[in-house]
Formats: sequence, structure tokens, C-alpha cells
Amino acid sequence: SNRADAARDRIDTQLVNDLRRTQKGEAARAAVRRLRRLAMNFQYIYTECGLLRTALNSLAHEMKAQQRVLRGALDDAAALKFTVHADGSVSYPAAGEGLVEGKP
Repeated sequence: SNRADAARDRIDTQLVNDLRRTQKGEAARAAVRRLRRLAMNFQYIYTECGLLRTALNSLAHEMKAQQRVLRGALDDAAALKFTVHADGSVSYPAAGEGLVEGKP
């Protein structure tokens, strides 16, 4: 988005001004109109990139909270000697000592 803003600024401040200063006539006016339209397109790109950046930052923030919950659940499963498989299924020790009372 910064590049789009820089491009828009360059068109508005440098190209259009130089063109107006050095060129006259209908072709120059048409070129200025086209450059202004191009600058508006860069402004649109800049705005859309900002909205996209905001959405992605929000998503990352939400996912970070869920990631903490998942890691906590995985730690709990490991403490209970459960195995969490790649597909999310869980297996636990077959028989033996109970996890709560310590009895079979």
C-alpha cells in the first residue's frame, strides 16, 4: 500500500505539475486527465490494501487466542498421557492405573 501511495503522490506532485508547466494544448490536457485517473486508481489500491491489512491483522489476533487455547489443550492431553494424532483424534493408555484415583 505504501508503494501505491507513493505512486499516487508522484503522479499528483511531479508528473502532473511538470506536464502542465512544460506542455500546452488538448493533448496535454488529455494526458493530465489520464494521469489524474491513474492517481485515483492508486488511491483506491492504497485504501483497499489498508482495509485488507486491517482484516488480516484482526484475523491474526483472533487466531492467536485460539492457538493459545489449542496449545493448552495439547499440554493437558500430554500431561494425562493422551496421544493427539495429526487428524485431531485422541488415544489414551489402554488399561492400568486410573488417572484420577490411581487404582485400576
